[in-house]
Amino acid sequence: MKFPGKFLIKLMLLSSYLVGGSAFFILLLSKEIITLTSPFYLLGIFLFVYGWVWLARTYLSKQKERNKQLTQHKIVH
Repeated sequence: MKFPGKFLIKLMLLSSYLVGGSAFFILLLSKEIITLTSPFYLLGIFLFVYGWVWLARTYLSKQKERNKQLTQHKIVH
């Protein structure tokens, strides 16, 4: 499966954002800088989930676009 270069760059940036963000919040929680009821923690969880949802939607739209292109090239007898 081939992906355009821009998509791969976005995918790498998003994955590093997700991993780095989760590690950062785990560090903040372990040092008790923020608590589970803190608005920053809730905002971090929201951004983390939003990142994964965006990644899934982007991947699925690429798959749909690819399947659409494949069906346009089929010859119907």
